[in-house]
Amino acid sequence: MLIPEGGVDPADRRASDTDRQRVIAILRQQAADGALTIDELEERMGLIFQAKTIGQLSAVMWDLDVSKEEPARRRRRGLLRNTGFRYHAAAYAMVNGLMVGTWATASPHALFWPVFPAMGWGVGLGMHALTVKTKEERQAERAERQAFRAVHPGPRPTPVAPPLSRPPEPARRFVAVMFTDIANSTRLNEALGDADWSRLRTRHRDFLLAAFARYGGSEVNSQGDGCMARFETPASAVKCAVDVQRQLEHQRDAGFAPTVRIGIHAGEAVEDLGDLVGSVVNVASRVMGEAEPGEILVTEPVAEQVEASFDLQDKGVHTLRGVTRPRHLLAVHWRD
Repeated sequence: MLIPEGGVDPADRRASDTDRQRVIAILRQQAADGALTIDELEERMGLIFQAKTIGQLSAVMWDLDVSKEEPARRRRRGLLRNTGFRYHAAAYAMVNGLMVGTWATASPHALFWPVFPAMGWGVGLGMHALTVKTKEERQAERAERQAFRAVHPGPRPTPVAPPLSRPPEPARRFVAVMFTDIANSTRLNEALGDADWSRLRTRHRDFLLAAFARYGGSEVNSQGDGCMARFETPASAVKCAVDVQRQLEHQRDAGFAPTVRIGIHAGEAVEDLGDLVGSVVNVASRVMGEAEPGEILVTEPVAEQVEASFDLQDKGVHTLRGVTRPRHLLAVHWRD
């Protein structure tokens, strides 16, 4: 081969990605035709990715017959090797033959109607042909990927599923829960009128909040004329309840103050956004419902904590509404 003066031998020209793809296509076809085994194909694919020049690419195919075969003929041979396409084409031919036979027998001089369904189905058959990949083609693509990874090793990111986030366990802590309620509030509301009743409720709530704070407690929520508070220990809750009842009695001696009933229970509760949830809350509410006006009722867990400091009166075992296990209740003697 004559090389132009000052030129470069074509065999020494740097191979481009387009050149490599062209050689890859030839090797794929050779493998599909049976001229190369899969192992040979993988080996030559590796050489293709290592090749730097056109001459090195050509050397990969030095022993192969790369004379161009008619593309349509190669494609036809590949389609006939595909089992799925063969069945599809056979069904197409049999159904068309049946339709033509029906037309020829029934009305040979009428419109040749089988052409219409044959054309529609033919489009589907043609699309099937475009998507068919023979076994050899799939093996060739796999060999190409393996050869590329062998020549271009590198860390391949492994998708890692994010750890399943579990919501934090709700905080549980031991608390003493107190419920208060104004006795005979309906009659009191009717006697005072709505305006005075509203002012009384406001003053009463302010009075309770101040009492809670003196004994380290805090209001959890209030509804109607009732209030729910929490304390760190049963003793502080009972001391607060006694103080509330005594102050209300002094106010009644001096003029007017509502009469309240109080129920206290202690146990573990779940804290949820500043609220308390759990059976301890339900039991404390039901204990308050069992109390008489002006009475403080506590459950046995509370009594065990305060019996050395307060005079307690046994009120027996009560079945509380909505609570499965009966509870032993005791009244706290708070009058001097």
